[in-house]
Amino acid sequence: MEATIDIRTADGNVNILLEDKQVGAIREVLVDLCLSTHAIFAMLIDAAGRVVATGGETKEYELEAVAALSAGDLATSRQLAAMLGEPEFALLFQHEKQKNLFMTAIESDAILIVVFDVDTTFGALRLRIRRSMSQLQSILHQAKRSTVVALSSTAAVSSAEEMHSQEVDALMAVPIGPSPVKTAPQAAVD
Repeated sequence: MEATIDIRTADGNVNILLEDKQVGAIREVLVDLCLSTHAIFAMLIDAAGRVVATGGETKEYELEAVAALSAGDLATSRQLAAMLGEPEFALLFQHEKQKNLFMTAIESDAILIVVFDVDTTFGALRLRIRRSMSQLQSILHQAKRSTVVALSSTAAVSSAEEMHSQEVDALMAVPIGPSPVKTAPQAAVD
């Protein structure tokens, strides 16, 4: 049985189940993105702020903290967009003296984060990110279709188990023990 990683919505509900091979394909996309753009690292997280996969040099960074804060940042930007009458801001770009951060939503519950240094040109990076996003979307769409099938078969099993449970409950309601013995009325003795 293959292990799975789930992608969760901001409220913690499971939205997509990823098999090992799909996580591996996501890692390949992220590694290729880092190599082709000279980014420091890239990672895919879910809307709940959990790391799904990474690529690049991540050892010196607290990825869980970056993921949690990034998910919160994207949630905040979505609310700001709604307040300004926009459906959503497509991307967030943080520019500093040494490192830059690019963040964009892929699907509704997956977030791509790319950290790169100031020597990387943002225009070239953005073009390469579009191609990577397309590849990630394809992997996530496939996983989402498999998830729907898996969850609906689980729901069918759950409803069958529920029906079986109701049958067991009905049987348990029947008293168990010796059945009352009916005796014939005795004749009166004179």
